[in-house]
Amino acid sequence: MSSREESPNWEERLREYKFGDILCSNNRDDAESLQRVFRDAYRGELDGFKSRIAVFGMTGSGKSALINTIHKILNGGEQGPAVVQSAGGEGTLSLEYFFLPHPGFNMVDTRGFFDLDSKIESVRLANDRYKDKFKFVRYQLSQQGITIITVITHRDLIQDSVEEHKQVIRNAQQVTGSHDVNTFLISNWLDGQQFYDVIMQDHVLTMMRRALECAENSVKLRQTKRSLAERQDAARMAELRRRGAKMPTENYDNSDMNSNY
Repeated sequence: MSSREESPNWEERLREYKFGDILCSNNRDDAESLQRVFRDAYRGELDGFKSRIAVFGMTGSGKSALINTIHKILNGGEQGPAVVQSAGGEGTLSLEYFFLPHPGFNMVDTRGFFDLDSKIESVRLANDRYKDKFKFVRYQLSQQGITIITVITHRDLIQDSVEEHKQVIRNAQQVTGSHDVNTFLISNWLDGQQFYDVIMQDHVLTMMRRALECAENSVKLRQTKRSLAERQDAARMAELRRRGAKMPTENYDNSDMNSNY
């Protein structure tokens, strides 16, 4: 199904999204359906559960504007909650939450995370350092089963040709490692812009659906890994008890289960 065919329905579904809606085929309120899909979840673990989407990028790349764009789409053009940074930025490394008006997910603006030393004069050197930083991030996220969704903003500033768009996408994918299905080229809904392009809105809605689907899959994967580790620990304990030995208690690290992106 194309984005234009699913967007009208998905726009409404996104406003009322709850964690599990996508993998449960919109039967999330059916407890049996939720338990069947997330079979390794603890009892009550998914009650009130929210997906968390972190937005990474250099200052001026359109992170805050993207959050505002999503907010405006869901709220009829109402001004978004994110503070759009100037080109200079303050270079902070804090994570800032912006709560959109529904219970299903939060978005985090990672302000300054990829900012580089302003003294760097070589574009090539800056790009190499950016790639090195992102390589580290890619590795850390992959270890947690978290998928990177690549969103290229400022489409309106890119030469309007198919080949130019393909080249921009290829360049971005070399850094992020995203597949085509996880790569989006958009223009943000900027302040002072009364209306937003319908096609761009379709792209943003499709991107959000994909991001939330990846978040649900990420949580499901980590719950399965946790369950497997617990079963392996139980099997080792049972074997040691059979042999009359003792084994230190091992607890699976569950601290990051809410870190779903």
